[in-house]
Amino acid sequence: MTDEYFHRLIALPLFQGLTREDALTMAGRARFDFRRPRHGALLAREGEECRALIFVIQGQIRMQERAADGSFTLEEYVNAPIVLQPERLFGRRNRYSKDIYAEGDDVQLLVVSKQDVRDILFSYTAFHLNYLNCVCSCQQLLLQRLWMPEPKNLRQRFIAFLRQHADQMRGHKRLIVGMNELAAHLLTTRLNVSRLLHELEDEGLIALQRGVIDIPAAQQLI
Repeated sequence: MTDEYFHRLIALPLFQGLTREDALTMAGRARFDFRRPRHGALLAREGEECRALIFVIQGQIRMQERAADGSFTLEEYVNAPIVLQPERLFGRRNRYSKDIYAEGDDVQLLVVSKQDVRDILFSYTAFHLNYLNCVCSCQQLLLQRLWMPEPKNLRQRFIAFLRQHADQMRGHKRLIVGMNELAAHLLTTRLNVSRLLHELEDEGLIALQRGVIDIPAAQQLI
């Protein structure tokens, strides 16, 4: 195993802390499927059974999730390194909750089957602990959101709405929603929503298009 390959592997989520010897034996036992999808390629489909862990080694992905009633869609752009929804691999609801696409032609993936992940979990303590930490962190984040203070004004309600539905409140987001639908979610009028969005646009925090709210850096809203 070359130094470059080893360092790229341990830079990925769940592989941190592996020794070179562990990485060598793991690569010999498990099938590591490296892929280079084209721009716009669908990497995971909402509702599809999660049968492998997909690691993004390089490039950017776009995650798209729709509200159950179809009233809005949230798109999130995330850069490598990242593992796609590891909490969905096991459990009673082991299906993807989002459509996930390659964003660009430079995306590189590492795909490890569910069977191989199960074997790795029982054989390598570092990987096992990293996986547990990842799943526990997802659960803790969801519980933390439930206990956050109630927003006091419309701007705070808009930020809370984004925080509730985004994986992380940072990075590039696109909210695809009509003014009336957003007003209903924020418990206000269309006019109030329009005023708020134009204020945020004037401050350089968002860019408005027809039916689309583009948020270059969500963390700047907080």
